[in-house]
Amino acid sequence: MKSIIIYNWYNYFTIGNHLNIIKYLKRSVNMLNSIEIYGHIADLKENDYKNTLAIVSIIELLIEKGVISKEDLSKKVRELDF
Repeated sequence: MKSIIIYNWYNYFTIGNHLNIIKYLKRSVNMLNSIEIYGHIADLKENDYKNTLAIVSIIELLIEKGVISKEDLSKKVRELDF
């Protein structure tokens, strides 16, 4: 892909059409911004998964140790779920 970008850039530059250069750079920046946004979304999804796993693990441990019951948990969830 780098060779295609360099080749396209070279063609635009040698033609001397500055408007094409500006359009090409704007497209490249937009593409990089999109890739960066998708990367952030992937990071958020991974963090969400890890947080969910931690919460489920804590709840299971509390139930196993008899600190809370499933009924108490269900009741609290219904209370908090407006």
